[in-house]
Amino acid sequence: MTTKDARVTALVTTVEILDELGLDYWLCNGTLLGLVRDGELIPWDVDLDFGLGHLEDRGAIRRAFESRGMIVQDDGSGSDYLTFIFMGTKVDLNFFAPQGDEMVTLWKVPKNSGWIRYIVAICSRMRLPISSIQCLWTLEGYAQPTTALFPLGDATFYGKSMSVPRTPAVILEYTYGSEWKTPRRDYDWRRDGEHNAYG
Repeated sequence: MTTKDARVTALVTTVEILDELGLDYWLCNGTLLGLVRDGELIPWDVDLDFGLGHLEDRGAIRRAFESRGMIVQDDGSGSDYLTFIFMGTKVDLNFFAPQGDEMVTLWKVPKNSGWIRYIVAICSRMRLPISSIQCLWTLEGYAQPTTALFPLGDATFYGKSMSVPRTPAVILEYTYGSEWKTPRRDYDWRRDGEHNAYG
């Protein structure tokens, strides 16, 4: 099986699990960008991105994904997302909370310092509980306008119906800027993001 086939299988399997759980989810970030802009996953994107409401039962979600062979990847940050590995593909479930007229997801990411990133990487590998050590982390993520997000719509990719934002083009321009239709292999969400969120 090729890497592309594995990524498509991971995408479809994730959608099936979320549908079976009856959750309101949507494709987001690079996954939404590739599927809407190109009709396929971006070959150089390193993960699959899904958005969910912040009140969803993470324990039930985790159990459902693990029962389908997905391996949870816990970085020890205590962030508001779940990450799984399936067939070599990273699957990120981002939990969004309302903040004014936007839905926002924030992740604890290591502060942009070499030695802090090194400490976090070592502690994560050793599974040490480090999420409460505030000096190691900063909060960063994405914001999406609620009116462009809800009510959710549907689109078919790879023969499977999937939930998407109400107006995907508005979400993509909000996230990636007016040039979102032009592929950029060097895109960096921290450096280039139009409406990044910070806590």
